[in-house]
Amino acid sequence: QMIPDHLNLRAKRMFLQYVVNLAVLYPYLVPLLDEHVFGKHGYNGMDEVVLGFVEKILTVGVRRLYPDAVAHGLYYAIKYDLAPSIASIEDAIVRLDDCLTLVLLLEYAKLRRMPSLIRKIRRRANRLRGGELRDQDRYWLLIYQVWSTRVLAGEGQRFLADLKSKGMEFVRF
Repeated sequence: QMIPDHLNLRAKRMFLQYVVNLAVLYPYLVPLLDEHVFGKHGYNGMDEVVLGFVEKILTVGVRRLYPDAVAHGLYYAIKYDLAPSIASIEDAIVRLDDCLTLVLLLEYAKLRRMPSLIRKIRRRANRLRGGELRDQDRYWLLIYQVWSTRVLAGEGQRFLADLKSKGMEFVRF
């Protein structure tokens, strides 16, 4: 069944609620929402529904150990300037120990001025110092975001250090 390109306001509200409920049950749908639902069928006031969805998907992602769902929830929180309540699950998100999730959590913490959460993520990145390059490579984006050019070079990450010294950005909102 095809969804029309243009829906009236009532249909948009019902469709959005239906789809976010489905995405909570089936987190593999979460990446599709931005382009096919939020962007295409957005309306004034949808932020409240998206905020509720983000809070649910973060909780479900942590509980079911779905770092991709958590990463997308954080992405939506940043993109749509939402402030989900994550205090009770922020440590669990860090413990998921997923590179992209940690990077998005760091960006969210910077945006929301959460210094204690920023410190936790930096500590996680800094535990990679002096370790195997193979382990650092799994977290290349995190260490790129957290470490200075000098630290990257000193840790054998010369390529990343060169990119950082040239002002290359991988994460931008």
